[in-house]
Amino acid sequence: SKTCYFSRQVSFVSKNPLPLGMGSMSKMARLWAEAINRHGGDAEVVYLPDLNIRGNTHFMFADLNNKDIANLMEAWLKEKSLDK
Repeated sequence: SKTCYFSRQVSFVSKNPLPLGMGSMSKMARLWAEAINRHGGDAEVVYLPDLNIRGNTHFMFADLNNKDIANLMEAWLKEKSLDK
């Protein structure tokens, strides 16, 4: 199982073919998850503001709400039976 967490969405699309902006990375993460799932995997992309978790950087373990992130990840591990 794979999960990709995103904390914010930037409203621009890069003209660069590499996914450098958060908007592009979010789209690429969704395509990545779809490809994994098409081949029998179990992947999902979680957009944190959809879960009412806001203000995170890409260092989620160091943010002020790191316990919220840890709880979310712990629940995911339990859901996937990966907590043992």
